[in-house]
Amino acid sequence: MKGTLRKTLVGVLATVAAICAMATPAFADDPVPATTYAPDVTYLTKTVAAADNATHDAMTFTFDIAKVSVNGLDTDTDKAEMPMLGTNGSGKVSITVSAGKGTTKGVAQGTDWIPAISSTTTGNKWLHAGEYIYEITEDGTSPLDNVKYSQAKYELRVYVVNDGTSLSISGITVNQLLTDAKATGSGKVDPTQPEGKTGSDFNFTNTYSTNHQLTIAKTVSSAGGSDVADKTKQFSYTLNLKLPATDMSLVGKTVTFVRSDSTTADPKVYTSTTFAADGTAQVTFSLCAGQDVKLRTEAGDSLLPTGTTYDFTETGVTNYKPTATVHTDTVADDATVTVDTGANLEVGTSKALGSDNTVVGNDEATKSTVDNQYVKVTPTGIIINNLPFILIGVIAIAGFTAYIVSRRRHAQD
Repeated sequence: MKGTLRKTLVGVLATVAAICAMATPAFADDPVPATTYAPDVTYLTKTVAAADNATHDAMTFTFDIAKVSVNGLDTDTDKAEMPMLGTNGSGKVSITVSAGKGTTKGVAQGTDWIPAISSTTTGNKWLHAGEYIYEITEDGTSPLDNVKYSQAKYELRVYVVNDGTSLSISGITVNQLLTDAKATGSGKVDPTQPEGKTGSDFNFTNTYSTNHQLTIAKTVSSAGGSDVADKTKQFSYTLNLKLPATDMSLVGKTVTFVRSDSTTADPKVYTSTTFAADGTAQVTFSLCAGQDVKLRTEAGDSLLPTGTTYDFTETGVTNYKPTATVHTDTVADDATVTVDTGANLEVGTSKALGSDNTVVGNDEATKSTVDNQYVKVTPTGIIINNLPFILIGVIAIAGFTAYIVSRRRHAQD
């Protein structure tokens, strides 16, 4: 009986020991991961994503660094032992992105905001070895105009070890907890900056986008000085739009094109369409001389994101020679394209005028004007309506000639 009890107790103790062993963290013997990075090769990165033709001024963004735990302990007393990261121990670090066009980046090297072991500033020095965990988010409390801020969150782990009689930073790791869109993060990221490039995967991406108007206008003229063109004639258009990848905010929203002679009571709406998931939309409309159309959304505004591309086709009309003039601030001069009389005019899809011209720019006057010049057809032969009378005259002359010739022959006989 005693032997049985003894065996039972031994078994219980063995089980408890096994459970305790399993509960011990895997990094208990060596908490430092195999792959870490030094502060001087760690780069916190800010990316400002913008359409290729979108220009912006220099912008400064600030990031908050919060203490989480040291050696797994997270009480206020434990956190008090942690140095405050950030510029001069402020708990914040700022990155300035230079003025530019399109997507731009800026970085903050780790040595600028992670205190060195040699730091002696109170509240900003490493007191002992351990695993120090911090979280980094972007401060969007004072947002800049036209900027959509990142919702990303990163976890920064600093490993401090005993190095003989002193301390040293063994390395750093960075984990993405949340993406820019606040979705579940990807986990461990590489905070180093590749040679010849700016920035790392330790990155917060903000989107910069401004909105501007697109106008399609119609004029009609006459060749040769005489104003004989029909200025009430309607010309038909098919317009295709493509939102920039940096701003798809109109996806799923309804848009219409409204003619310039519209009033509140009579809006002259030609068509309504909805931007598809890929950012495309198509509208059809018609214009006569002196009219134009502009976009209007269901929210009541009339703007498109900078970088929206467009192309359109005007259906050819007999005796009218079309010429398109396109104004965009992304090119030095207005661009033009002309096709033959009566032919379809393609803007943004033809070889003469590419998509670099047909893109909504930074100014408020992105505009395509199509002039249709009436070309009078010059008669080059017999007018069909007069042909019967001409034939009668010819027959009469021929008959008279035959009569004269006949009489002369009789006279000679």
